[in-house]
Amino acid sequence: MSQDAAGFQKPPCLGTHGLQPQRDLSIPLIRSAISESPLPSPPLSVLAGSDGFSGMTRLLPLALLTCLTSVVAGKIYGRCELAQTLKAAGLDGYRGYSLDNWICLAFYESHFDTGLVDHEADGSTSNGIFQINSHLWCDDLMHPSPNICDLHCSDLLTSSLNDDITCAMRIVQTPRGMGTWMAWRNNCEGLDLSHWLKGCKL
Repeated sequence: MSQDAAGFQKPPCLGTHGLQPQRDLSIPLIRSAISESPLPSPPLSVLAGSDGFSGMTRLLPLALLTCLTSVVAGKIYGRCELAQTLKAAGLDGYRGYSLDNWICLAFYESHFDTGLVDHEADGSTSNGIFQINSHLWCDDLMHPSPNICDLHCSDLLTSSLNDDITCAMRIVQTPRGMGTWMAWRNNCEGLDLSHWLKGCKL
C-alpha cells in the first residue's frame, strides 16, 4: 500500500462495481452517399468475411464489453482530492458538520471507493463512497423502496460524486443527521478529526 502526504495508507479497491445504464450515449447515423449512378454494392461475404455475417457477429460482444467497461468504472479518491471535491460542493459546514467529518465518514464507509457495493443481510445494498442504502434512499430495481433521493443506486457508483453528495445532503437533513451512518457514530463522532485534512490545500 502507498501512503499519502499525511501518512495515510491508500487501500486497494475493496468493492464490486455494479453495472449501470450509460447516459447520453449518442449513436451516430451513418448515411450512404447516393449518386445518380451508384456503384454496385460489394457482396456481404466481402464485408463480413468468407462466412457472411459471422465475422461481424463475433465482433459485437467485444464491442459491447468495451463500452460497458468504459461506463461503469468507479474511482478510488485520494484523501485530499476528496476533501477538495466535497468542499467545492458545499459540504464543509453543511448542517453543522465540518469537512473532516465527511472525509472520516467516507474513509470508514468505503475507503474512498465510489464503486463499492455492500450486500446487506436484509437483501438491501449499500452503495458508493458514502455507502447509501437502497432500503430507503435509492432504487436498486429489485426491492421496493421509498427512494427518498429519487435515483437509481447504480447512479452512486460512478466516478462522479454529484448524486452521492446530493443524497448525503438529504440524509443529514433528517433528525439523526450524520448519526444515520453507524461508521460515523463509531469512528468519527466527538473525536478530533483535524488529521483527516492534514496536508491538504483547501
